[in-house]
Amino acid sequence: MTEAAKRTPGTWTAYESAGFKGEWGVQTDDPAMVEAGDEIIVYPSLSEEYARRIAAAPDMLAVLRDFVSETRAYSSPECDECEIVGPLLRAADAAIAKAEGRPS
Repeated sequence: MTEAAKRTPGTWTAYESAGFKGEWGVQTDDPAMVEAGDEIIVYPSLSEEYARRIAAAPDMLAVLRDFVSETRAYSSPECDECEIVGPLLRAADAAIAKAEGRPS
């Protein structure tokens, strides 16, 4: 994973840009970034729906990793091949790999 692709610590939130109705950004409360005055804003205007999804992505990724790990820990090895759970686990593995910048 590249340095730029690593998760920035802190809580990510979506916000409507002041003075730009309908333009949204994503920011963090990570002290190092706040002190530097950094924030992430995607242009052209980002819809509220997408800003909220981007802000939630680090938390969703962490939960998905935990869910996959726990499912595999408490399931039989055959679960990866069963008709319902297997495809879901493979899809989750692919989504995690995509988020981490790895081939799936």
